[in-house]
Amino acid sequence: MLAFFLGVLLFSFFSTSILVIPFINFLYKISFTRKKQKTKDFQDQRTPIFDHFHKNKTGTPVGGGILVIISVSLLYLFLFSLIKASSFSISANYPATKELNIVFFVFLSFGLLGFYDDIMKLFGFKRTGFFGLRMRFKLLLQILLAGLASALIYFQLGINFINL
Repeated sequence: MLAFFLGVLLFSFFSTSILVIPFINFLYKISFTRKKQKTKDFQDQRTPIFDHFHKNKTGTPVGGGILVIISVSLLYLFLFSLIKASSFSISANYPATKELNIVFFVFLSFGLLGFYDDIMKLFGFKRTGFFGLRMRFKLLLQILLAGLASALIYFQLGINFINL
C-alpha cells in the first residue's frame, strides 16, 4: 500500500517536472506574463514602495498554477476511478470518497481563485484601475470558500470539533 502511494507521488512529481518547461514557454508565447505593477492600498492610494519591490517581476510568466491544477485534477480523476474500479481499499476514519472530494474541492476552488486573480492582473487593470483582485474582495472570497469547505466537513463528514 505504501509502495502504491509512493509510486503515485513520484509519478505526479516527474510528470509535472517534465511538463513545466514547455508550459512556461507556452505562457511566454501567448504573452501571459506579468505587467508593470501599479498597486493601490485599501484607501485607494498608490503604493510606490510596493511597486518598486515588485518591478523585477515584470515580464515573468503568470498562471503556472494552471499546470498544477490540470495535472493534479487529471491524476485525481484517473486514480480515483482506478481505485473505485479495483478491489483496492483505502482505510480512513471518515468515508474516503467524501473526504477526498472535500480536499479536491478546496484545492480546485482556491486554485481557480488564484487563476482569476492572475486574469485580473493581466486583463482587468485598464478596466478597473487596480492590479489584480482587491485585497478585501479576495479575502471575502477566501472566507466564503473556507466557510463552504467547513460546512462540507461538518455536514458530509460529521466533524464538529477543532484540535489545536
